[in-house]
Amino acid sequence: KKNNKRMKRPWIGNERIGNSVYEWDDINFSIFAGDTIIDLGNTLLPKDESYVVIRKGFGKTRILVPVGVGIMIEHSAISGKIKFEGEFFSLKNESVKLYSEQYEESTRKIKIITNILIGDLEVIGI
Repeated sequence: KKNNKRMKRPWIGNERIGNSVYEWDDINFSIFAGDTIIDLGNTLLPKDESYVVIRKGFGKTRILVPVGVGIMIEHSAISGKIKFEGEFFSLKNESVKLYSEQYEESTRKIKIITNILIGDLEVIGI
């Protein structure tokens, strides 16, 4: 049986998720401003799909994903850059949807959904 959970987060500040080994739970949060690093290397993603959902006003976001995990990014920004699989995009009030090369074949998939007013997103394989 799953337990209900409630988490309080600060409005402003830098945050790093995944410094030590942790049990995976989908990530979903909003923050006004700050840099965020999410390291998925210290957790075991379940088979099928997992989600990271971030709504942010201002700041950089970096997500580290283990090699072999299929990645789908749905990113929207008023202004900012996105770096993914060696490609760079500059966004001006645009949305993009990107898939990693091995997305379809992967047994573990991560869906990253981000809405950022002003800031960069970087998704890196580790």
